[in-house]
Amino acid sequence: MEKQRETYEELLIKYKIQLSDKQQQLIEIESRIQEVKETFENLNDRLNVKENLIEVNEKRIDDLKLNIETSNTEYFEREQRLGALTEKFKHMKADHEKLIKSKEAIESSTNDSRIILQKLKLELENQEKEIRDKESRIHRIEVLSAIYRASKFFGGILIGVGIFFIIWAVGVLSNIIDFGEINNSLMGLFLLIGASLAIISGIFHLEKS
Repeated sequence: MEKQRETYEELLIKYKIQLSDKQQQLIEIESRIQEVKETFENLNDRLNVKENLIEVNEKRIDDLKLNIETSNTEYFEREQRLGALTEKFKHMKADHEKLIKSKEAIESSTNDSRIILQKLKLELENQEKEIRDKESRIHRIEVLSAIYRASKFFGGILIGVGIFFIIWAVGVLSNIIDFGEINNSLMGLFLLIGASLAIISGIFHLEKS
């Protein structure tokens, strides 16, 4: 019995030693687990920080992509606007050249019109001068025609008076007409002279007219 007791005691001591060792190992394991846990927590914290950084970076990347897309869209729109403005400028330049050509044509036409107008004015002045000359000639012709008609009229009258004086002189000289106290020969001579002058004057008027 004593021997068994010693054996049990030895076994108990061994078990205690083993238990102590096991407890020590357990403490070490718990310590390691704690270290691992702390390490895990640190890693988890770092991971969270990195995830946050990744999220922030992803957000920045998305913002950059959006900005790039917006910039590309704006650049494309600007290119389109620039193309439209360039095309509009080309049309404006063509229209400007057409306006310049039209202006030159108008100036040339205006100069030609001025030259033609000056020629027309000169021709009109010449025509007016010719018309005035013709009117003056017509007036002179009318005056001369009136003088001609008057000369013919007075010439006929003078010839008629001369013939009357001749008849009267012949009557006086042939004593058909008697003036009484006045000498018939002298009266007849005066009448013949007056009749001759009247006839000559009448013929002169007719020839002159």
